[in-house]
Amino acid sequence: MIIVANTHMLRFFKRISIFKLNLGNSMIDPKQEKIVYTDSFILKYLNMTSKQIVSFGSIGKLKFYQDFSLPENEFYIFNDESIYGLVYTEEDSKVTPEKYLASIVQEINEKEGIKDNDQELIQTRRDPDMRLPLDQYVEELLKKRNST
Repeated sequence: MIIVANTHMLRFFKRISIFKLNLGNSMIDPKQEKIVYTDSFILKYLNMTSKQIVSFGSIGKLKFYQDFSLPENEFYIFNDESIYGLVYTEEDSKVTPEKYLASIVQEINEKEGIKDNDQELIQTRRDPDMRLPLDQYVEELLKKRNST
């Protein structure tokens, strides 16, 4: 998943503690004296919009690019062939950047029917080592759950 935004929105996302700044590579090849695009998404975006973007950072597999020509509170999310245009509103500013981004990613995943790999984890996970009989173990588990 890729997010293209302006400086204002990128500063907002940059406040997320696991955000890693990555300003990309130089696009000018001194030997050939021409611009060489090493990032395929930059070239794809240039072909789609005729606008130049630059790499800004990432959070895991989620990549961020900067488009200086976008309006202040507008950004786009590219997920495979789908493109989502979003506007950051006054209501959104009441939520932390982490929760805001997580809710957007979750909404897109639900819309596109993407499931986490939890099913694989459940199948490979073994039953926990139980020192209590099964019925007592379940009761203890429910007590812990209700106390939190």
